[in-house]
Amino acid sequence: MSKCLINEAYNGLVMSFLLHSVTFINISVSLLQDNPLQHRLVPLQGSEKSLKKSFDLFDEYLDVRIHNKFFRLIGVSDNHIRIAENGPPGDKVYELLKNWMQRQGLKADINDLLDALLSMDQRRSAENIASAALRRGYYKHADTP
Repeated sequence: MSKCLINEAYNGLVMSFLLHSVTFINISVSLLQDNPLQHRLVPLQGSEKSLKKSFDLFDEYLDVRIHNKFFRLIGVSDNHIRIAENGPPGDKVYELLKNWMQRQGLKADINDLLDALLSMDQRRSAENIASAALRRGYYKHADTP
């Protein structure tokens, strides 16, 4: 085999490797950019307004089977959970999150709620809520201008 053919084959392998590496890097960067939990969320409409607007997202994406466990984890009392369960079904999540927000005061932050979901292995719910909050303009990522 001539030296020229060997060089061509080598160059071809190097180019193929580089193209695959660039493709892999592009896919990896794209996946990181698509992760709504990559950075903390910052309210765009004021803390209280953005947070209250996001409550409906929790109602939409929070798995009903973990409602009570989630609310206990964030510090809502069993008594408040029982009261909310006896009210209109569509209001349960909103009322319990409003109760949590009132108890937290100025410390109330959607990121704490998302972290609670992550600690319960509810990544999909957390991602869906964060993604919808970003899409609807309630929040932006902390590193976004």
